Amino acid sequence: MLILLGIRHVYAQDSVVYEPSGLELEQTMRLFQLQNEFYESPALKPHQHTFSYSQIFGQYNDQQNDLYIYQLGNGQKSWQILSESYQKPGKDQALWGKAYYANKKLLGINYNESLDYEIIYPYVMADTIGGDLQSETYFFEGGYANRWKTLTYGFSGGFRGVQAYRDHDPRPKNTVSDLYLKMSVGKMLSPIYEISVDLTGGLYKQRNQLTFVNELGAPYISQEAGFGVYNNLISGSNNTAYINGQRIRSQLNIVPVTKNGLAMQLAIEDFSFHKQLSSIVDNIADANEKKLYAAIGYLRQSDQNHSLIQFVFEHNRREGVEAKFSNSGNSTSITKIAEDLRFLNRGLIACLNAGYGTLHPHTAWTISANVAYKQNEATYADPNRRIDVSNVSASLEIGGLHHYHKTTVNAVLSIQKNSNLSEQYQWEQVKTGSGVEKMLQSTYTYLSANYWKLEASFGAFHPLTYKLKGFIKLAGDYTRYAHPFNGHQLILSAGCIF
Repeated sequence: MLILLGIRHVYAQDSVVYEPSGLELEQTMRLFQLQNEFYESPALKPHQHTFSYSQIFGQYNDQQNDLYIYQLGNGQKSWQILSESYQKPGKDQALWGKAYYANKKLLGINYNESLDYEIIYPYVMADTIGGDLQSETYFFEGGYANRWKTLTYGFSGGFRGVQAYRDHDPRPKNTVSDLYLKMSVGKMLSPIYEISVDLTGGLYKQRNQLTFVNELGAPYISQEAGFGVYNNLISGSNNTAYINGQRIRSQLNIVPVTKNGLAMQLAIEDFSFHKQLSSIVDNIADANEKKLYAAIGYLRQSDQNHSLIQFVFEHNRREGVEAKFSNSGNSTSITKIAEDLRFLNRGLIACLNAGYGTLHPHTAWTISANVAYKQNEATYADPNRRIDVSNVSASLEIGGLHHYHKTTVNAVLSIQKNSNLSEQYQWEQVKTGSGVEKMLQSTYTYLSANYWKLEASFGAFHPLTYKLKGFIKLAGDYTRYAHPFNGHQLILSAGCIF
């Protein structure tokens, strides 16, 4: 999201006389962030920046939306502390790391008592009450790259741990462990171009437990299979679930080390997971998702001018296999008798980005534009339910930076228009006016909505000591859907660069 573009700000450690630098620009404006995405491969990290930096900052986030997907909630209130560093010990070396703690209150979640809905959908534990959910996230990652003879070797690894809870009924106790390791090898093809190959492996685990203390009763616990469908035989009193998954991704990168020329990326990813209940031996659901990612761009930069044009294509297909069970008249013995492919989700994104920036003494500005086509189709078989939506969006961003005396200020303004091209829905055997119908209707309305979105950010940097600078940043957005719906977000950040 463009709202996030102005949050991180860093300065070269040895800067004495101010000149607008690529460092300041790439941390505040979309043009330079798009450029750096081509150099995320660990083996290419030494070419991503020409400087070293470290920073620590705190951030507060307040977000609310009138249109939303029930399982994701209608907003959040959160704060986090983040530290980040990128160091260049030598010309062909890079050392980097990042860590943060985030405390979030996820608002208005319903039909979902699990975490990471966008990762494990549609197989969540659910009830019809829901409510706000408190979560804490711990994240650590780091990497190192170095050239040895004719090859550059790089690796990175990271861990994300999450725990979430609610202090009133229903009371989920959820934990997530998400671990990854990436290995990369690069080789110069010419004095200008370098090729790298990345291989990433990851393990994902989640534990859900839902309890109630109200002696007057508890709502029905369902093990969701998609579109509000669940199996009565394995729902009801089963309140503990386990999800285990693994991810493999391979990626090919070709980039100009001078950031002048053609850049390309091609990646394939496979993610699969299964869900189990504590009271049943067999998996109740298995899911597999395959992703294809391709990007091609042309980069151009000189001492004063920077430009980029980029085309991105993404495609994903997720299949969900649901188990069938029988208790053979014995409520204490549930046996798996078959399994069927019941859930299918396909998505496609085609995006064109372009940007131009220019640097002058004490001043710099950039302009960037984006046009994107998105399609999302989800289906469930027996009962037949379906949502198929396609949208096109266009955005324009203008940013500027100016240095006055010892203080540097910047501002970024963007506007986005999203238009629905087509939408279809069908949900059989859904009772009119029921909670499931309201949930499905909210999802459909959100995905097919036309809207305008305005985003702005303003920041200031000021030296505190010779090698220590402080910054403060305010960013926000306003989304206008069809009357009377709207949404907003406010982000306040403050920290130090050293």
